[in-house]
Amino acid sequence: MIALMNLIMCSRAGTYRTLDVKKSGSGISGLTSGCNIQTWTPTDNIAQLFNFVPLGNGQYKIVLKYNTDLAITSYGSGNGSNDGRSATSTGNVFVSTYTGSNNQKWLLEPTATTGKMHYYGSMELAYPFRGSTVPLEITSGFGYRIHPISGNLKMHKGIDIKASGGTPLYSAVDGTVVKIGYEDDGRGNYIIVEADYDYNNVYDSNIKIYVLYAHLIESPTQTNSAVREQEHVTTETLIGKVGQTGAATGNHLHLSILIDGTLNYGTTSVTDPLAFYPNIVFDQLY
Repeated sequence: MIALMNLIMCSRAGTYRTLDVKKSGSGISGLTSGCNIQTWTPTDNIAQLFNFVPLGNGQYKIVLKYNTDLAITSYGSGNGSNDGRSATSTGNVFVSTYTGSNNQKWLLEPTATTGKMHYYGSMELAYPFRGSTVPLEITSGFGYRIHPISGNLKMHKGIDIKASGGTPLYSAVDGTVVKIGYEDDGRGNYIIVEADYDYNNVYDSNIKIYVLYAHLIESPTQTNSAVREQEHVTTETLIGKVGQTGAATGNHLHLSILIDGTLNYGTTSVTDPLAFYPNIVFDQLY
């Protein structure tokens, strides 16, 4: 299984806020164990980056990236109180040495089982990979992160899936190719497919679903001459190969899904691609 790494964002009121723990000197050590978790501006990777490590049965431990012995822990199993003022207040959350206790195991669940989240999960998008010579791994999830090239906090509008260069990629939807392009300082070689109407008519007939593949090894038309703008593709159509063109630090697929009915790439028009794959993990090949 994989460990998903990212900043844990908890507020966007004026300035970004993230979970933060006390450091010991220039790093994280066992001396931090027992310290409360605070919110702070995202300025320190050592104190603010966490790994989500699967434990099975939908459970995760949440550990500090730079000291995986320390996990997010709740005090006791009861409800908390806004009158709590100490490390031993019921419901308090802090970091402590991971022991596998139940108060260190967390479930990540959608906030709703109806509406759009349920709709996305029921769309049954096709798995894009058909083979890789290295294990697949999600190296960067959806959401705000420290950009690996610029070093700045930036919204990551998709997921990055590590795979060997040249790994064949197939369309996640039946649809029409609306854009093939290249960006030297961004997506590299990329393709955008607009899903057929059948994917779009569950809760809003005006919505459109676009799937973006970026950092491809070459133009999709070079990979498959039948893949051109305005041509129809299916989930059995080879639409590209994994590469590292554009702003990339290694071979991977950047997968984005736009849902606002336009090709606007703003933060309000993208959603986490994992919502569309509720029963599939991206560290396997199918």
